[in-house]
Amino acid sequence: MLKTILQQIFKKIKTPGNNRVIIKKLLFLERFKMSKPIVLGGICHIYSEQGIGPLYTFWESKHIHPPPDTWDFAGLHVLKDGDRLTIFDKRDKRRIVWSGFISLWQNRRGRSRQRGVNHKRWSRWFTKEYPAEFTPGPDQTKRP
Repeated sequence: MLKTILQQIFKKIKTPGNNRVIIKKLLFLERFKMSKPIVLGGICHIYSEQGIGPLYTFWESKHIHPPPDTWDFAGLHVLKDGDRLTIFDKRDKRRIVWSGFISLWQNRRGRSRQRGVNHKRWSRWFTKEYPAEFTPGPDQTKRP
């Protein structure tokens, strides 16, 4: 189907050159947008290190190894605006407790807060390491 659309557009353009390149790029971007997003399974986690305040993160389950708790940093994703997160109940993993796009803001102390969610509830999901699904947003630099 994509090939036939491309052929029809090329028939309308009589002159070869940059127009064809632009059309190819546009069609590639449209096809890329329609592709299925990456959804990663894992847990919510608060990560902190000396000099770095607590960060809300997602840790992929395939990078969490059994005791002694050795977690591979390749599975660590710091949440950024535009990421999609679905948090499940700890007891009933089919029940969704929160789902949406990450939209963080900082209070006067410089601590991150998620818009529209009670801070104590949000923090509890991360300190208690609730199960979650994560879809990286367009600004996520780490590729799964």
